[in-house]
Amino acid sequence: MPILLTGATGYLGSNIARRLAKEGRDLVLLVRDPQKLPRISGTGKIEWIKGDLRDSALLHSVVKRCDTLVHTAAVVKMWTKEHREFYEINVQVLRNLLTLAREHGIRRFLYTSSFVVLGPSDGTVLIEQSVRKHQGFHNDYERTKTHAHKMAMQAASEGLPIVILYPGVIYGPGPITDANLVGNIITKFLEGKLPGLIGDLRRKWSFSFIDDVVEGHLQALERGKLGEGYILAGENLSLRDFLFQLSSLSGKPVPKRVIPYWVAWSMGRFETLRANLTGKPPQITHEVVNIYKHDWAFSSQKAMRELGYQITPFVEGLRRTVEYYQSFLKSKNG
Repeated sequence: MPILLTGATGYLGSNIARRLAKEGRDLVLLVRDPQKLPRISGTGKIEWIKGDLRDSALLHSVVKRCDTLVHTAAVVKMWTKEHREFYEINVQVLRNLLTLAREHGIRRFLYTSSFVVLGPSDGTVLIEQSVRKHQGFHNDYERTKTHAHKMAMQAASEGLPIVILYPGVIYGPGPITDANLVGNIITKFLEGKLPGLIGDLRRKWSFSFIDDVVEGHLQALERGKLGEGYILAGENLSLRDFLFQLSSLSGKPVPKRVIPYWVAWSMGRFETLRANLTGKPPQITHEVVNIYKHDWAFSSQKAMRELGYQITPFVEGLRRTVEYYQSFLKSKNG
């Protein structure tokens, strides 16, 4: 029976779809906009179905045809005009899929969660069993993904054959989308349009190369222990280190302007209010600025030990990423 993959038009999901197809897997891809579906080829059967994940009847008809479910779809944005989409996609769709997985005896359910449900780390390096210490949530994405994570953990405790994955801050070649935070930063940096650096540049992020995260998903399909979770992170680097390596590889200078948190927060607050009034997406939000105030550092030792997960050295992953976006911008600018 085929694998049902959600989110196949997304930054991560599209790469997983290509990799599964390359492995010769039979795939069913449920997508809202087939025109955004990347070119996918393989020796297995690949079927795409146009539809919305929020359509319960359609979801039921698709799930019952499959024995494996890979759920990567999510609203990964700092803002959206329709705020209810965060709950509908990130929480309600997962709830429906968990119910259908039980009903139809899904053999393996791979759920892509997020590092935000475990952190922030603030001076430590977190593992899967770390107890979340930070109270409250920075934005709708963190709030709804944490809600969804609790449901997934509950399902695991009840015996559902689910494996939960926590990618870090994903970077690498790929389309510039709302979910591709690092890609957006890199392209603005290369174009000289990065207005400045926010706050304390000693804050750390765990940078996960896209190919590593994709491979981690395939490893989890084969070797992930049911009911377990695995962090698919990378090197934990300060924002200063990230920017200086980016400068070294690109030959572009690091912006000298450092924007204090309170200034950036005020700008983000104004941008959010303007976006809510006009419907035009903000450049930044005050909620995102609050995220910049924390460390987000994680360990992938469990995934390395149990799945065979490997981490591409950051300088190598960044080099490949910079070359990709340099070529992209050159082609874009004629």
